[in-house]
Amino acid sequence: MPYRINLYHRKSSHSSSTSYHLLIPSLRHLTQNLGVKQTVSQLRIVYPAAVDRCQTYHLPSRNVHPVFMANSTNIGNKKALLIAVQSVNKKDFHFLRHAHEDAEALKCLLIDKFNYPEANVVLMKHDMVYPKYLWPSRSNILEQIAKMVANASANDQFFFYYSGHGSQVTCNHHTETDGKDEVIYAYTGHYIVDNRLRKALVEPLPKGCKLFALWDSCHSATILGKC
Repeated sequence: MPYRINLYHRKSSHSSSTSYHLLIPSLRHLTQNLGVKQTVSQLRIVYPAAVDRCQTYHLPSRNVHPVFMANSTNIGNKKALLIAVQSVNKKDFHFLRHAHEDAEALKCLLIDKFNYPEANVVLMKHDMVYPKYLWPSRSNILEQIAKMVANASANDQFFFYYSGHGSQVTCNHHTETDGKDEVIYAYTGHYIVDNRLRKALVEPLPKGCKLFALWDSCHSATILGKC
């Protein structure tokens, strides 16, 4: 399955423009650390405060030195939510045997290499040794998203990761040009629609904070975007 990356920056009126080219080496470094065999070819950036601006950046093929995802000299809180859905309680959904280990590897990477406080990195997976509130059901996922972005402030950085099954369903509100909404699945077989994800994950963010979203699922190219 392809990786899709959404990077959101709520730009404040007084802040200087962010050089997203500085993040490109980090994306390549991140995917290499995760052991991703395919090279991520594009970075899609959306500005929620100005949704008419939507750009796609091609990753350079030349070798570059990795930099940290956080380049600001005024860094706020760093929080991450990692969701691994290895199996879906629904017919014809195949088992994703590497979903859990990929999420666990990413958790270690964020803590060890990108200086995320361990207490601020939440991993959700359907595992009997895990508390039930961290099993990735639809309600639990939305609850953990709400907890992560609650009380967000300028300069905060959020990292969101989903590894699991994605699909498309009929759009009943006529907001999709292709007539379909993108969805991600919880382990219970219920799904979350892209508009609901955006409302929960992106819209609460204030100006000045950043959200880095990494998707390892099908039909995820426009999962959070409006353009």
